[in-house]
Amino acid sequence: MTQTKKKELVTLNEKPLKDGGSSLYLNYTIDGVRHKEYLQMYIVIPRTKLDRLQNEETMKTALAIKAKRIVELQNGKAGFDRAKHKDMLLTDYLSKRIDYYLQRDSKSYSQHLEKIIRWLNNWGGRMTLKGADKQQILSWCKFMKDGGLANTTIRGYFETLGTQFRAAVRDELIDVSPFDRMDKVEKPERVEVEREFLTMAELRKLAATKTQSDLVRRAFLFSCFTGLRASDIRKLDWSNITKTDTGWMLSIRQTKTKSMVYIPLSDNAISVLPTIHPKNGKVFDRLPHEVTVNETVRNWVKRAGITKHISFHCARHTYATLLLTSGVDIYTVMKLLGQKDVRVTQIYAKIVDELKVNAINAIPQL
Repeated sequence: MTQTKKKELVTLNEKPLKDGGSSLYLNYTIDGVRHKEYLQMYIVIPRTKLDRLQNEETMKTALAIKAKRIVELQNGKAGFDRAKHKDMLLTDYLSKRIDYYLQRDSKSYSQHLEKIIRWLNNWGGRMTLKGADKQQILSWCKFMKDGGLANTTIRGYFETLGTQFRAAVRDELIDVSPFDRMDKVEKPERVEVEREFLTMAELRKLAATKTQSDLVRRAFLFSCFTGLRASDIRKLDWSNITKTDTGWMLSIRQTKTKSMVYIPLSDNAISVLPTIHPKNGKVFDRLPHEVTVNETVRNWVKRAGITKHISFHCARHTYATLLLTSGVDIYTVMKLLGQKDVRVTQIYAKIVDELKVNAINAIPQL
């Protein structure tokens, strides 16, 4: 009879690093919530006998910590590190989160959190992870506004802090996030910004310019030619792309709206796909954190000599305006974008109308 292998309570794993070594971490589940605990311990490339001995000692220590965690879980001490987290300052918790993101190679997002910590320290209030309330957070937002920060920056910091509180809830360090107790009208205003997009001429210039990340380059251009949001780009699987009688077709259930969208793939879209085409698996696997992606796109656009303020989401705007300027009717554009209300799509039609007016006004007078 075949025996079923018993699942381990705690597993010891290695995360590959750029230098060829690896970082050790533990995986375990507490009350149905998965936890990843980085040990701040590293395996180096064994170039010498000393390196091999060092790796052996590191593994022995890591296995000892693993054994300790197993005992703690079996004895019902699943909250072995929660008590100290609950009373810690919010800034200390965010500093620990920075370490977490650095382990995931999200340097830009870590720097983003560092800026939030500076503004919390300058604010001067004592906000703890457990004791933080909405009045403190709103006071901090007012402090930033009085300090001259733009509304868009304040809103960005506010939303990022909310993400960190949700992480603390998921890890059962706190029971509820203070952000869940806020009414919509209390939150910092979300400022509508102009929908920037790239013309075909600018896309050609961008495509011909080198960037820091080929994966970000391909993902951004693919979004420009399909209109996929960043969330759908991240989850896009090779199984979502199929060959039909009329050509290649992309079909995916959108993360935001939960509705299906069917997009015929143009030669432009196909040309920027990664070269490896397995039957399944993420198309844009290991795409960096959103903050890092947007920073890479901004630097790339600047290097190409384009002065527009372009983020990854502008790729979706680019797709819509390219379709409309090419003569595609607005209802078809609405379907390709996966939108349910044509009034939302008409925003792009207004942009195209402005382009037409500008083109007419550019004709010299007699």
